[in-house]
Amino acid sequence: MKRVAFWTIAAVLLFSTLSLQASFAQTASQKPMAPNAAQRANPPMDPEIHAAMKALQEAKHHLEGAQHDFGGHRVKALEHVNQALDELREAMNWQKEHPE
Repeated sequence: MKRVAFWTIAAVLLFSTLSLQASFAQTASQKPMAPNAAQRANPPMDPEIHAAMKALQEAKHHLEGAQHDFGGHRVKALEHVNQALDELREAMNWQKEHPE
């Protein structure tokens, strides 16, 4: 069962890495436009942060659905995922307070 949890988490991380690479390739090909006043006041969420949050939320869903405790490691992994999501929310708040 430990292997199942490990490979599930590994697959989610691999998927998120591939998604981030595809997102980066798409964003890199687009020319940036000068932000207007409304965009500076409320900057869009960084696509990398958005992709990371989505991957972490998916990982959280998988961990919550696991049918075994894995000696407390599943709960600890959920705590780390929740901490990472909190940090990303803080990053988004910081971006709102410090527009470029």
